[in-house]
Amino acid sequence: THVLLMDDDVASEPECLRRTAVMFAIAADDIAIGGQMLDLDHPTVLHEAGAQILERKLQARALGRGSDATSAATLDFLMHPLSVDYNAWFYFAAPLKAVRRVGLPMPFFINFDDVEYGIRLRRAGIRLLSPPGIAIWHRTGAGKETRWRAYYYQRNTLVINAQHHLCSRGQVARIFLKRWLSAVARRDVV
Repeated sequence: THVLLMDDDVASEPECLRRTAVMFAIAADDIAIGGQMLDLDHPTVLHEAGAQILERKLQARALGRGSDATSAATLDFLMHPLSVDYNAWFYFAAPLKAVRRVGLPMPFFINFDDVEYGIRLRRAGIRLLSPPGIAIWHRTGAGKETRWRAYYYQRNTLVINAQHHLCSRGQVARIFLKRWLSAVARRDVV
């Protein structure tokens, strides 16, 4: 009845799965659930509690990044179900009805495949939530930034924009010119 996408290298508790199943049992078929991600190397640091898409910048902004999960302010922030633009696939669950409605994910490799799918789900009327109490531990992407990952990030954001028309061609040209000039200034070129 539902599908769960979860990275193979996460640390999770069975309670997380039970809470997800309970939410789906009482919710309508128009929601998808994403878990929050805690930093596996720093277990009380929130890395992401869902994310928003900054369409005019062709970027995603993680909610709660770097917050101390033991602080009262962070716990208060997490106690309200967050409506997000996409849920990362380190922990993502959706009804099969929603998957049938929007189809399978695009055959991307790394970076932004989850963003593209979130856009399609939202446009089909599926609400994306990151509810309190559903979280996993996972290593962050820190130290994984390589040129080949940057290639997929850039390619995939161009494909998403071509598919979903988030910004005009002129805006895309300005965004990428700025990114590439910044890379040249950092001498981050092949």
